[in-house]
Amino acid sequence: MTLEEIRDYFKKAEEEMIRKAGGENKWSNLSDIKKAERKAKMIEEAVAELGKEEFNNLTDEEKRLFRLFIWAGCGCHKDLNTIRGGYLAMAAWWIENELEEERPVLLANRDNDPVIQERDTALGKGDTPTPAQERAFHKSTCGAIKTAEIAGAIFNHKDKKKGHHDIFRYWW
Repeated sequence: MTLEEIRDYFKKAEEEMIRKAGGENKWSNLSDIKKAERKAKMIEEAVAELGKEEFNNLTDEEKRLFRLFIWAGCGCHKDLNTIRGGYLAMAAWWIENELEEERPVLLANRDNDPVIQERDTALGKGDTPTPAQERAFHKSTCGAIKTAEIAGAIFNHKDKKKGHHDIFRYWW
């Protein structure tokens, strides 16, 4: 499809949108927000229709490859799932093999840290931890994923006066 054909297609779609709105007079009486909403919907529908037409013009092999790409996607989430799966498998391995001393250090946030310390004190005395203490312990994380999360918070803090931001780049 040439650019001129695409332009003509969108012109016809816009004329149809105005006709559905009740004609030029009613269209001109709509607020800018309503016009923008209807135009966005029209563009979305037109692009979808053009995409379907072009997809139907592809060969079977091209369609197969295109569907494969859409099904597989870019792979970023799959990479993330791989890392997460590996992390969970390692965490389960530490628990199964009872390697408490060799596990990564628990990196609790400032709210959970005092509660976890109370839990450790209670366990040291032979007491049963409270549900809040157990929840704080189980919600706190450790290991490489938590370390990367903390580094991200330090280097890219939402408050530009806190954190390191570009200072790390300048140093590096």
